Amino acid sequence: MLVFQNLPVPATDRIYRLWAIVGDEKTPCSQFGTNEQGSVFDEFAIAHSACQELDSTFAVTLEPLPAPPQPVGPAVLLERS
Repeated sequence: MLVFQNLPVPATDRIYRLWAIVGDEKTPCSQFGTNEQGSVFDEFAIAHSACQELDSTFAVTLEPLPAPPQPVGPAVLLERS
């Protein structure tokens, strides 16, 4: 379960996307919007390889729709392990 709060509500032509990043490989895990308060309460599948690596990063980006296969939008959250 992941919880995000205080995210700006995306425009109708944008979506948030969660990425698992290991080395140079960026794997999309999920895409999501927010509620009117900018919160997200949801379960997301995380790439197995990202959970095993000591040097992994999780990122949330704001992407155009339809969501591209690799991130092109700005990162709004980053978490390194």
